[in-house]
Amino acid sequence: MYSSAMRYWNTRHCRKANSNGSNNSNSLAKFAPRIGVVWDPKGNNAQTIRAGIGHYYDSPKLWQYAHHMLNPPFGNTVNAIAATTCAINRNGCAINFADPWSTTPGGDPLAAIDYPRQGESVTLPSKNVAFPLQGVYVSMPIPVTPMQVTQWNVSYQRQFMGHMMADVTYMGNQTTNIWSGYEENPVVYIPGNCQAGQYGLTAPGPCSNVASG
Repeated sequence: MYSSAMRYWNTRHCRKANSNGSNNSNSLAKFAPRIGVVWDPKGNNAQTIRAGIGHYYDSPKLWQYAHHMLNPPFGNTVNAIAATTCAINRNGCAINFADPWSTTPGGDPLAAIDYPRQGESVTLPSKNVAFPLQGVYVSMPIPVTPMQVTQWNVSYQRQFMGHMMADVTYMGNQTTNIWSGYEENPVVYIPGNCQAGQYGLTAPGPCSNVASG
């Protein structure tokens, strides 16, 4: 279940916990040290041994932050619902692109909240706006552990014959806390065809569709 109260509580909690306005709490432990050394074993400028290591933090793609404002009912991310019965129903009924909201209960949810179109002034929905069916909601934990990567390298360089050089380098890295998304309430897919009455179907057809999913 998702509600506007949860949305606003998360926003308020995030601002209160993080003085920098980000999804991460301020912490002195989140530092990114880097160090490198160069050694000339014989001091004759003919060979060197180099080593370095660094710890870095990565920035997520813009979608991670930008999608929160698109959560229904105040945003515009919602799926059209296909009909449950149709003449050809081998893989489920298709959306009618000429009138995509014709089979969605309540019609166009964006029209119901008077969502502005391109070039129109922004207007806020009323406090009694309804949450649409098949709405898409994105939520992130607070605080979020940032993505991190540690890189290191060791190299040996040797000059010979006055104007030639050989170089051997080993490089490695390790990445942790990679962000990924998952469906909190995914549709359970049931393969095959079923009879009317099974899994909520009103007519024979694929076991999994919008009506039964």
